[in-house]
Amino acid sequence: NSDYVLVGLSEEEPKHAVAKGPESLKENLSVLVIDTNILLHQPEIFKLMVSTYTSSIVILNAVITELLGLTKSTGPIRDSAKAAMIGIHEAQTKKRDVSASNAKGRNVTNIGFYKE
Repeated sequence: NSDYVLVGLSEEEPKHAVAKGPESLKENLSVLVIDTNILLHQPEIFKLMVSTYTSSIVILNAVITELLGLTKSTGPIRDSAKAAMIGIHEAQTKKRDVSASNAKGRNVTNIGFYKE
């Protein structure tokens, strides 16, 4: 698939597919769903997607719930979770098309977060 590049450090290391970035997103996509790992470990990718992607970006309520739980942990993961929550809030307050959705697809952005 031309949207991915194979990466690996050596001939012995198994190669794995990594997305090339926002430029590889298909124009006909209508929704982009963000997972916890992107928000925690690659927040710059989330910010880039928010600033460049022209269609809807959805963050599942389960992801928000997981991030909220991680803000109560200790160490770097707590800081990453807090930064992710701030990034989501900033994207929503800048009137970007970023919303929260429950597992059934219902928009819960302005309802508040709850455990599903």
